[in-house]
Formats: sequence, C-alpha cells, structure tokens
Amino acid sequence: MCQQCVDLVKKYYPKLNPTECGRLLMNATAFPFCPPDDLEKQLQELRENTDGTVDDALRYADGIFDEMYPYNHNLSRGEKNEKKANEQK
Repeated sequence: MCQQCVDLVKKYYPKLNPTECGRLLMNATAFPFCPPDDLEKQLQELRENTDGTVDDALRYADGIFDEMYPYNHNLSRGEKNEKKANEQK
C-alpha cells in the first residue's frame, strides 16, 4: 500500500493501526483501483457518515453496495442462478 494512501487514511482515521488501515482501504473503498483524489473523497464520506470506527465504516460501505447491487440473501445458489436466467429471458 502506498504511503500516500496510508497518509489519507490517517488524515480521516488517525487512530487506526496498520492492519485496520488495510482492512478499511480494501473493504470500504475502491482501493487499489482508484486514484488518490477519489480515495480521499471516499474516506471523507465514510468519516462524515460513521462514528470513526472501522466496523462502522464497513457497515456504511456495505449499505452503499447493497443499494447499488440488491441481493436476496435468502435465496440458495441454485435459486439465484435460476432467477438470473429467468431475468435474462
């Protein structure tokens, strides 16, 4: 992980240790697939909408992802594949 990315995390989450920093970047942002400017916007949004903990940031990011890609967790894999096949018809 680049020092610039670590510095961005520390700007918004100064108390995180290196493991938590990596966990936040990998699971709640588009890191490593976005430029630092986009990463900073994502970290700022996370910090403004959460209590400052990694767990709350992950919950927030999961909520955004679920809104973008609705997923029915109650379906089995076979049911999901069948539903997807029916939607494509």
